[in-house]
Amino acid sequence: PKSVLGFAKFMAQGAQDAVKDVAKLSTDMAKEASNLTKEMSFEISTKLSTISSKITTLVVTEEVESLLTPLDLRPLCEEEWQAVALMQSFSPQQSTPEVSVGMQLAEGFSACYPKILPPVLTSVGISRGGKLPYVGMEQFFDGTKPSSASGSGRVRVVRYGLYKMAKEYHEVVCQCRKLTTQDMLTSLPVLERDDAARFVRWWVLYSTKFPDNAELTGRSLKETVQFRALPDVKNQGNGNRRPSLTHPQSSSKNKKEHISSSSSEATSSKNQSTRFETFHSIRYYNTILDSTFPMPTTVLAHDLLQGIGVSTLETLGWFQPIEMHAWRNFIVNHACMTHSRIEDEKLRIAVLKTLCREWKARKIQTAKLVKKPEVTNRRSVSAGNKSTTNSDKKSSGKKNSPSAPDKKSSTTPTTTTTAPTKSVSIKDLLSNKRCIPFDSSEPSQFAAETPTSLYLNSAYLDAFANLPGGTQFKKVSQSVTSAGVTDDFLIELGVRRYVAIEFLFANLDRLSWSDDPKPMIDYLVQADSIGLTPTDLAKLKVSEYLPAENGGQFRPSELHLANGELRLFPFCKLLQWPHASHTASQGAFLIKIGVRTHPRLLPLLQYISNDVTDQETRLRSLSYVARNLERQPTGVCGGVYASEYANLRPSMLKSLKILPCQTRNMLSVHPSGTLMDEVRSPQHCYSNLSCMAMGFPVVNHDILDASANIPALFRVKAEPDADLVLSQLLYLVARAKEKLSLNATLTTQQKKNLH
Repeated sequence: PKSVLGFAKFMAQGAQDAVKDVAKLSTDMAKEASNLTKEMSFEISTKLSTISSKITTLVVTEEVESLLTPLDLRPLCEEEWQAVALMQSFSPQQSTPEVSVGMQLAEGFSACYPKILPPVLTSVGISRGGKLPYVGMEQFFDGTKPSSASGSGRVRVVRYGLYKMAKEYHEVVCQCRKLTTQDMLTSLPVLERDDAARFVRWWVLYSTKFPDNAELTGRSLKETVQFRALPDVKNQGNGNRRPSLTHPQSSSKNKKEHISSSSSEATSSKNQSTRFETFHSIRYYNTILDSTFPMPTTVLAHDLLQGIGVSTLETLGWFQPIEMHAWRNFIVNHACMTHSRIEDEKLRIAVLKTLCREWKARKIQTAKLVKKPEVTNRRSVSAGNKSTTNSDKKSSGKKNSPSAPDKKSSTTPTTTTTAPTKSVSIKDLLSNKRCIPFDSSEPSQFAAETPTSLYLNSAYLDAFANLPGGTQFKKVSQSVTSAGVTDDFLIELGVRRYVAIEFLFANLDRLSWSDDPKPMIDYLVQADSIGLTPTDLAKLKVSEYLPAENGGQFRPSELHLANGELRLFPFCKLLQWPHASHTASQGAFLIKIGVRTHPRLLPLLQYISNDVTDQETRLRSLSYVARNLERQPTGVCGGVYASEYANLRPSMLKSLKILPCQTRNMLSVHPSGTLMDEVRSPQHCYSNLSCMAMGFPVVNHDILDASANIPALFRVKAEPDADLVLSQLLYLVARAKEKLSLNATLTTQQKKNLH
């Protein structure tokens, strides 16, 4: 009865709709003519720009239309044409001029109908109470697949072509309801993967066109939608094996929706894999990494990403872009980085290249943050607080839909499931994993090694080519370097630039370097050109490993470079170097690790003062010291001993009797006095010969090298101070008086003895 009454109301609407259609058609034609005239007045460049924009608009419009109003391309079969004719016979054209007349007629006919709805023809057969297509929802309910919701059965949907050809019958006579979002929540079937991508695109358009209806459904729909899983997708998500999606409309065009083939499709679908996925378990999508890379299961598959589109995902707001550090923490535990299989080498190198690029970018960003002034940081913080406040105010006035949040908030994820709570360095993540391909002449069961067991491809290892015992040194594969993985990144992972210092010390005898350190120094010079670490340099400075000429191994600081002059000093230990001489690079490195070029000044002066007995050795030693005390042309004291000599304490300098001197005994019976040879300290002698008249010791200029200017270099005073001269004069007078008195006493005694 209700259906008959509804039909009567529909019949009573009269011919008003026809008049409205004619008026609308004339308005559209006028607008089209106006637009055509306007376009003809534009310049050629403007026309081209307009045509281009129109093409883009048409493409977008076609996509929107194909989603919201999908075309039913399959022609009606004979049975469906018969059903249309039957339904149209119950749907005459509107002609009743008065509503009450139609109502009375309907009430009369209502007694003749049983209290059930008339039948309709759906995609799965005849049904009572089928659903009508609505804004494209029907394309996801083909009726041949079971519902994703347990116990809800199948949703029977009328074909769009049938519905349009018998609209009055379905809407008025049968009172069929249109599909709703609630039907999707409770009865949406398991979708194929391309249909799932198409569904997401459709939902974004639907939620934009009907935001009120979509506001409460979006989040629940994400948890409800189910789609087929790829048969070769494993737990770790080999994203490189996921196939690409077909064209969005291809699935609709190629579907066989004929009623007679429904049963065969249902049978074939049962034979397919029953595994399925949901969008609820997916949280991220990838736009920054190669699609061939493995991805976590929480990342949207690449085929779905291609089918949906990045802009659609940003508008949707269900997923967030995956951050680099999250993928990094996932990939380091993937089989391609841990199992060292030969078939993964190409992928492994590509991953290393990507990690290297990310490491360099992070390093540059960190350097910029360090250089940023503190004042700028304070300003940026305050500005950020203001901007946050303003954005909060703006967002409070907006109507936020849970299915389509703000684009900015959806593109920047806050946390990731694979990211640790603390920032872990790339070295800590890969140092113990066999992840670096290597080159080796020896067969190996592994295609990759841990970073700490490898050396740079550019490392100098020729010195160990013939090492007894069969020790092998593996270098990073040339393919890794050629791919763009830098040495700095490999060193950061733990790859060695040179052989460990401890290995050198432990194998000096095996390497025959105990008596001839030249090969070892050559290797260390090469290693230092790459860059020895401060720790290794410290070990080289304090360890005892360099041979001396007289035997034994000593620290570098205890040895001196082989030099003919230094052989004069027996206390100097000379480096064993059985070659003509060392090169400039060898000498520079030996000096760098602490080998001395000159003995220390104080032990040298003490040796001259205490141990030297012959005059020739003393003079040669003094000439050596003088050459290293020589003043520069500017008058500033130079030489290796200049500062050390200047810092000697006066008390220490007084105890060093190193300069040969002469002293005249003025109380001698000889008219000019008696000359005496002595060795005095530089503070107890003078350089002016006239000082000898007062009995002061004067440097012996006759035996010293005049060109060396030894008195000046050792800071010998020219003459004593006046007070000292006066004291010396009084001393001499007193001694002279004593001697005269003694002589007088002796003369008197001699005279008495004569008598």
